[in-house]
Amino acid sequence: MYFVLPAAGERYFLRLLLTAVRGPKSYEDLRTSDGTLHPTFQAACIARGLLEDDRDWVICFEEATLWQTGKQLRVLFSTALVFSCVSDLKALWEQFCMNICDDLTYRL
Repeated sequence: MYFVLPAAGERYFLRLLLTAVRGPKSYEDLRTSDGTLHPTFQAACIARGLLEDDRDWVICFEEATLWQTGKQLRVLFSTALVFSCVSDLKALWEQFCMNICDDLTYRL
């Protein structure tokens, strides 16, 4: 089986499911967990417990928004992008984008 980087998105989650699910007959079999058909391979991985959710990153950003500037939050977000496997990057961005970009109006 070929190596796939976590940054490859759904291909990575498909590979993860292929290594964990025995005898799937279709993509729907791979996305089904406990009788529930999940919309994406990522959601199926989370439901099967193969991935952790981003709770630790959310806590980290909640604490950081209390004390850090927008520039420092952008550095933290870029660190999460480059060195971590954040499972739902878009949700993390949407939750904290106002804090991350709070000083950009002054800087631009």
